Amino acid sequence: MSKRFETINDVLEDQNFQTILNKNVLAIIHKRETRPAPKTGFKFKRDWYDRLKETETFNTNFITENIKYVLEKTSNLGRVARINPL
Repeated sequence: MSKRFETINDVLEDQNFQTILNKNVLAIIHKRETRPAPKTGFKFKRDWYDRLKETETFNTNFITENIKYVLEKTSNLGRVARINPL
């Protein structure tokens, strides 16, 4: 029987959700940190990941703190941080 959640906070506090979120965040970080170097004379275009990495906010705590605000459309995050999915 699947678990029913009453609120967004119930989902965000669920241990299974936290485990899956952490696994996905770590996978994104690993993928970006292990990508091959660009060809000589080229460079990667900066994107949402680079901006969040610079401010050291790309982690599960940042995501769980902001999911509720994004869903309620009350977020103080910039457009780029809100619309780019994991």
